[in-house]
Amino acid sequence: MCVEKDGTPKITPKQHVDVQAVIQKHNDSAISKTTNVPANFTIEQTKELYKYGYEQGLVGLTIYRDGSRDKQVLSVDTGSENETLNVQNNEQINDSTTQNNERRPQILKGSTIETLTPFGNAYLTINENERQEIEEVFIKLGKAGADISAIADGLAIAITGMASPRISN
Repeated sequence: MCVEKDGTPKITPKQHVDVQAVIQKHNDSAISKTTNVPANFTIEQTKELYKYGYEQGLVGLTIYRDGSRDKQVLSVDTGSENETLNVQNNEQINDSTTQNNERRPQILKGSTIETLTPFGNAYLTINENERQEIEEVFIKLGKAGADISAIADGLAIAITGMASPRISN
């Protein structure tokens, strides 16, 4: 990752959006480019960034907040003092945005239902936790990369968000 000596990224989140917007102008469909944001990026800053992306004509916008996963592809070791500060910031952010702090169980039980649609076979997978609550939903429809596949993925994400007790509460 390209960073300053203090660990600050050399390219700002807004600049990430500007790069995507330049490319988006020459493309009829959405493009995939992740906007990296620092660990202390607030919800308000996220709203502003999405609004800015919309104003720039983006079809879609994806962000990755540094340190939001246990393991990540890119990371910067800026020394133990700053490293400790980042861990504390992550805990504060997680406490304020997650209602019950439950993690996804490593083992889930589920069922997959196959059904015929006008777009071919659809496969609906519903995974439940040990309390028999829905944890996640997957919908496989069409070939990877096809519009209908992306729509099915979005629908599954929305259903998971509404049904999962870890997310919806």
